[in-house]
Amino acid sequence: MFETYIDYLHEVLGINSFAVANIVETPSAKWQVALDSAQTTNESMELLRKMFSAIEIDSKQIELMQVSSLRELRSGSQIVFVLGSSLATPDSLGHWQKLESTRLLFSYHPQELIAKPELKRQAWEHLKSLAKAIKDLS
Repeated sequence: MFETYIDYLHEVLGINSFAVANIVETPSAKWQVALDSAQTTNESMELLRKMFSAIEIDSKQIELMQVSSLRELRSGSQIVFVLGSSLATPDSLGHWQKLESTRLLFSYHPQELIAKPELKRQAWEHLKSLAKAIKDLS
């Protein structure tokens, strides 16, 4: 077992840098993942790693923020992938939104996918849209 959640992120998922709420910001990142902090578990983090692996994104390259509201999104990133339907309106899931100069794509939190596997097809379409946008940044 790991002493802290940060140890888990580093040792198991290989995530070396991330932001938690507004405590640490990493404005140089081109894209980030914002997770609903209330739903995050070790199991959901493992599914998130697999999701990114499926679209050929190395989990070590993920800039992770755990947030409880969209007001906490204050980065200079060009793209933020927002995971958690509690952070979105029903109409925004799977659709690109704009917050100042940042493009946001809303999708389901991995924990929601574990609880409701029927949402996985929609989440896969969201991931493919994210992958295309990230590729376009290069």
